[in-house]
Amino acid sequence: MNQWVVDCKKLTAVHANKKVRLEPKAALILQYMAARPGQIINREELFNQFWSNQVVTEDALNRVISSLRKAFDDNLSEPQYIATIRKTGYRLVAEVAPLPSGSKYAKRRVISSISFFLIILFTFPLITRIVSTTEPTISMGSMQRLTYNTDLKLMPNLSEDGTHLTYIESDIGEMDTIVLMTVKNQRKEHFSAYGYEFMHPVITAKTNSVLALTRKNHAHSISLIDLSNDTIKHIVELRGESYGLNHHIKNKTLVFTQEHINSKTHRLTIYDALIDLIEPLSTPPRGLTDKYPIFSPSGLKIAYIRSKASSDHALFTVDLDGNETQLSNYQTTISGYDWVDDEHLLYANEQGVHLLALTGETKTISAPLPTNILSNLQISSNTGTLLFSLQQTNLKGVALDLTQPKKALPLTASNSNDSELSISPDAKKMGFVSTRKGYKTLWVRGNNHLSSINNSKFDDIYDLVWSTDNQRIAATVKQSSKYGIAIYHVELDNLHVTWLSSDPVHVIGWNKHNRVLYAQRHHLHWRLASYNSATSAHSYYPAINVYQGRLLPDKKSLLYIDAVTRTLWQWDFNNKPKKIPIPKQMTLDRNWDVDLHGIYYIDTNGIVKYYKMDNGEIKSIMDHPYTFSFQSRPQVRLHGFIGANKTVTNNDFWLSAITL
Repeated sequence: MNQWVVDCKKLTAVHANKKVRLEPKAALILQYMAARPGQIINREELFNQFWSNQVVTEDALNRVISSLRKAFDDNLSEPQYIATIRKTGYRLVAEVAPLPSGSKYAKRRVISSISFFLIILFTFPLITRIVSTTEPTISMGSMQRLTYNTDLKLMPNLSEDGTHLTYIESDIGEMDTIVLMTVKNQRKEHFSAYGYEFMHPVITAKTNSVLALTRKNHAHSISLIDLSNDTIKHIVELRGESYGLNHHIKNKTLVFTQEHINSKTHRLTIYDALIDLIEPLSTPPRGLTDKYPIFSPSGLKIAYIRSKASSDHALFTVDLDGNETQLSNYQTTISGYDWVDDEHLLYANEQGVHLLALTGETKTISAPLPTNILSNLQISSNTGTLLFSLQQTNLKGVALDLTQPKKALPLTASNSNDSELSISPDAKKMGFVSTRKGYKTLWVRGNNHLSSINNSKFDDIYDLVWSTDNQRIAATVKQSSKYGIAIYHVELDNLHVTWLSSDPVHVIGWNKHNRVLYAQRHHLHWRLASYNSATSAHSYYPAINVYQGRLLPDKKSLLYIDAVTRTLWQWDFNNKPKKIPIPKQMTLDRNWDVDLHGIYYIDTNGIVKYYKMDNGEIKSIMDHPYTFSFQSRPQVRLHGFIGANKTVTNNDFWLSAITL
């Protein structure tokens, strides 16, 4: 910015031999303005963005702007950085540019993550070189920000003509609301109904009506919501929960996912409104699930995500005759995708944004964003626009005192994401995963000393568990398409990885013989196994079909989720497993841990709950202000619940002109 090099993550600005410290709020506001250089940003927008739901005076913003001017020696009357627009707001007049790739500052990620993303994705062509005559070239034009607050906004859908946007507003403990926005003037209509939950809304040919998945009293439907008349009408009754809905308007056809009758495996299902016919389309193997279907522009193919595990996704297509094709390898969570044309898809994951041809050829076109989630990509070729969500999140470790659940203790604090926290049995050491270096690495804290573990950079690290002797941490690691079990010995400062295969692995814990129990997908099934780190030997229990498992504190039995039916079982390692009944609304994946009497789990809204196995009672442990990550594995240790507290600082929809 002019002659300054600004690092909003480290809260520093450097010019020649001068270095200044930025206040956290000032760095956030500067980052926000740097994404829109030269544009007037009014004061009301800044208050809504950075002091939402807070009672502050006008001086709060004045002080921040004053601190920025002081940091850069700016002159109010002849500004070189921030100009005041009288009775309106402010404008960043400084020259903002990305650092050259060879700069000595490049490795320090001096441009903040949001600013860097906007510069790379929207200033330069998304794809700069045509590799072949069949590969589309995509270039970006003007941008429009559609929303300006941190409220939880989910599942956006843009109308084919690009004039309207619908999405879900969700507030914990309150009713879901369907929002229908006119893009041009951002006028909004709202619809909510007592007892209803809404998912995956899509705009119909009549732009004041929306199709959506609905749930009320455990009854699931596809419903038509008319926002003009505030009415809701059930179109299709569903057997259970669905993971996606899409509508091809010209063909008058719906595609959605539906549970298989004998299991919780989801498969694509077609509904033809012209002949009132419902029929299954995809055929996932046992234990796999199909999600988020999207019609191709012609309507002759449907793309979808098939998952082996919660964070193991691959893109598939299926034609209307049921012929399936796998397009990508299984990889870390795909956060959003859409068709570019009938032969290409654009998708985003933790490794960046990629162009994928139906032939399987992939080209990475944007770098990953360590503290941002790019999701909900939707391309409208009719209007030449791209819709996407840009969510900036922060994860930090928090411990709840279960004896006084209104109290919480922060365990980590950084501008990065800290997750997968695990406390040693003697409560003297803590291991966790962090992106403090710009990528995921393993960290350990003990005796007030915090250190990152050498050679622990992986695409993914999860399921951290301590050995009973307090000296070793076991974890699942993933690199490219291969999974392994990593064991770090604290006293020896030694990390060893045993690589297994390309099938997903979930580490469970150390049993009473100090061996690591884990679950691994093998061919079409999941199996329980143990690993002896001293001899590097593996033992298998083929009769036990384990997807996720937790050892009880006394190590005498195992609670586990069946990989096919996703039901809960308890096994004492000798007799036959015993089925444990759980409520239908209780979703378990990586989000739970156990004590001798029940299960602590995080629900899909981020609330910690406890299920008592003897009487089936469920109670909330703590509501606001702590919202826990559903995707990060928590831990019960002594009288505390340890998890990753999730804070969303940006959660907005953007619309950009696009040239195909």
